[in-house]
Amino acid sequence: MDEEGARDQHKIQIKQLQAQSGRANKGGAAFNILNLQYENSQDGQLLMQKDQDKNARNALRSMHVDMRGNSNYNLLNGNDRHMINVPQHPVYNPPDSLKSVGARILGDGFAGRPIRKELFENPPRLNSGGGA
Repeated sequence: MDEEGARDQHKIQIKQLQAQSGRANKGGAAFNILNLQYENSQDGQLLMQKDQDKNARNALRSMHVDMRGNSNYNLLNGNDRHMINVPQHPVYNPPDSLKSVGARILGDGFAGRPIRKELFENPPRLNSGGGA
């Protein structure tokens, strides 16, 4: 009987912590589809950052596909082709594009050095013990 009362008390505490009364008319995303604006909150800023990251990745992917599939010369009219402009992004298209990829990912202190030395060393030779 005492265990049942403790369980009921625990359920009540959980329901009080997860109150849904103030969320009745709140949407699932922090974006208003009527005026096409992000909400002025932390969730809205996070959603806007995710959308900007997605757009930068899409533009970078488009640039790579265009660069590998086409030349800089337009065969139909003889003019130079316009390249796809990729917006500056701190992770996907940083302004310091001359840095090596390893330096961008691992930082300047790790670039050029193996992380695990045992992967890049020659294996030790085994002695071919006294066989005849």
